[in-house]
Amino acid sequence: TGTRPSVARDGVDDALREERGVPAVAQQQAAAKLAAALVPGSAVTSSDGVAVGTVKEIDAEGIATVERESGTYRLAKSHFNHNGTGLTLGITAQKLEDAIKAVPASAQ
Repeated sequence: TGTRPSVARDGVDDALREERGVPAVAQQQAAAKLAAALVPGSAVTSSDGVAVGTVKEIDAEGIATVERESGTYRLAKSHFNHNGTGLTLGITAQKLEDAIKAVPASAQ
């Protein structure tokens, strides 16, 4: 199947993270870990531990294309986290599937 458009918008901005009490140093460390992990060939899991694909590429705008058996999907890098062992998404596999299915066929 072809590449699908982004299924979600950028996440929480730095100001909101600060408001929630995440110190700037911790943000920088988390960003560095994520940057090192968010590379082509990296496996991606959902928040409930289900394998949801492999990073194919990241474009200049920070949109990652992720391949899986049933096709590809695209997400902004802000939707990825590094959990200490690898890349995860902040949503369950079912919610990801629902979001992908919600993209109109004409936009695929």
